[in-house]
Amino acid sequence: MKNELIQEATILVIDDEPKWQELLQCAFPQYKCIGAKSGGEGLELLRKPNDIDLVILDYKMGLMTGIEVLKKIRQINPALGVILMTAFGSKDVVVEALEQHADDFIDKPFRIEDTRQKIENVLEARYRRQKESGRADGSVQRVVRFLERNYDKPFTLDDAALVASLSPKYLSRLFKEETGKGLTEFKIALKIDKARELLESTSFSVKEIAEKLGYESAEAFEKVFKRIEGRTPTEYRHLTQVEKGQ
Repeated sequence: MKNELIQEATILVIDDEPKWQELLQCAFPQYKCIGAKSGGEGLELLRKPNDIDLVILDYKMGLMTGIEVLKKIRQINPALGVILMTAFGSKDVVVEALEQHADDFIDKPFRIEDTRQKIENVLEARYRRQKESGRADGSVQRVVRFLERNYDKPFTLDDAALVASLSPKYLSRLFKEETGKGLTEFKIALKIDKARELLESTSFSVKEIAEKLGYESAEAFEKVFKRIEGRTPTEYRHLTQVEKGQ
């Protein structure tokens, strides 16, 4: 496939028969398939922070039909890919599914190649819409600005995903694609830039600079700084002072 994000997609299978999750996982091992045994359980997962890229949803279940679940999914995440799966295929079911904005449908038992193509098509379309809308680019820039303001504070991928309104996995890939660096690498680079500035323009001790940058100890700061700069903070400060004739 064209896109690495699609190769590593997470699919939520909502079906009251667990065997369908197992069959889809066996048929498509390149994806991570997780299961929910009811519409309510699936909706609960979707309301929480998650990595889900696509939902494959059974039409006929217990308390809620697939169409009812689909309507609620669209309220939670209008852009999420949804494929309806049914053993009761009819023109009326297909029309109703498309009216409620299902992206596609597959019949039970599913045909592997046909289902593979439909999954890829929905994932490709979702990725393309995000890129074309500019949502992805704007989200990365929000994270960059947040990092620039909070480089001295603990900051995880999950925190970044909340800022960006994207899944952690998608943001991680997108951030590296847009900036050329992973989130952790980018954050460290910001800290080292600030460290160089403090070493050159202030008389703060190495320990004080480490504290200002959010490091647990001066030793931890010195280790990272030397790995990136090739010299210790003290050596860097001395060198810059010599170059300035101080």
